[in-house]
Amino acid sequence: MDIQYLKTVLLAATHLNFSKVAEEIPCAQSSVSRQVKCVEDTLGITLFERPVRGERLKLTEQGTSVLPLIEQVVEHYDSLEFYVHRLKSQLREPYVIGLPLGRISIKTECQLLEQIYLFAPGHDIQFQFYQSGCLIEHLRKREFDAMLVSRVFWIEDRYKTPEFATVPSLHITPLCYRPPCIAMRADHPCADQNDVDIGELRDCTFAQHYNMIQDGARAGDIATLGFFRHCKRAGFIPKMEIISKNFSELRNVCVENYNWLYPTFQMDWMLPSDRVRAVPLRDPLYSSEYYLVNYKDRTDDTSSIIQSFFQHFFQKSSSQTT
Repeated sequence: MDIQYLKTVLLAATHLNFSKVAEEIPCAQSSVSRQVKCVEDTLGITLFERPVRGERLKLTEQGTSVLPLIEQVVEHYDSLEFYVHRLKSQLREPYVIGLPLGRISIKTECQLLEQIYLFAPGHDIQFQFYQSGCLIEHLRKREFDAMLVSRVFWIEDRYKTPEFATVPSLHITPLCYRPPCIAMRADHPCADQNDVDIGELRDCTFAQHYNMIQDGARAGDIATLGFFRHCKRAGFIPKMEIISKNFSELRNVCVENYNWLYPTFQMDWMLPSDRVRAVPLRDPLYSSEYYLVNYKDRTDDTSSIIQSFFQHFFQKSSSQTT
């Protein structure tokens, strides 16, 4: 006997109307009648007096006597389901999501974890940071169950297939488009503009994680090269302070304490506080997109929930900042 049939009997005893039970489940009224009849046949007793025209459904004397026992069975079954769910979650390996080091701050990691636990209670989710330059290697080795990926590209290459998409068996979910921005203190004269021309910032100091002018651009570092091309187009070489480690937290401290600036693809909700603003660059030469990347052969419920969460969270956050 299906436990759902017993739950249908309890609903019928509450509403004393098969039509209302059918609306609540929902299902066809004939299905409600069939489920109740199946329980009666299995138990060998009649639970309800079927109504004639104008009368309500009624519990029989036998139905009234066994109803508390049916309630106990359903209650114990629900407790069993809850216990087994917790047991499985304890036995399950944690679902590990890779975050790009330097592009995602610890504050953002905590915010994502908090929202995931609300969105998917009972699922063991963990974050680990990865070096963006080793993205394809991480994907091939399947070191993470899923990865949040920030792809940077020249504007003319936006619709080209990302290099990481060539790795077999990937499921790639686009999350949002993010133009290059300049992070600055909220009291900066340009902070309330819709966008900013890099020429307006020629007298400012920028925090960078290496000296591209002295050492040359690192392989594949479109973000830094693109920023310097913007400066060159505006006719100046930016004043720089080098922060050896590429951590968002350090750059934000410099913005808040020293009024320095830095180029970024961080979403507004990723910024540390309302004391820091990210203003889009005007006429950008380069840009970025965020993706969630996981594997086609992983089809468990946690994988689908994580995909739904990132789509929901990024779309919601993007709409709140536009």
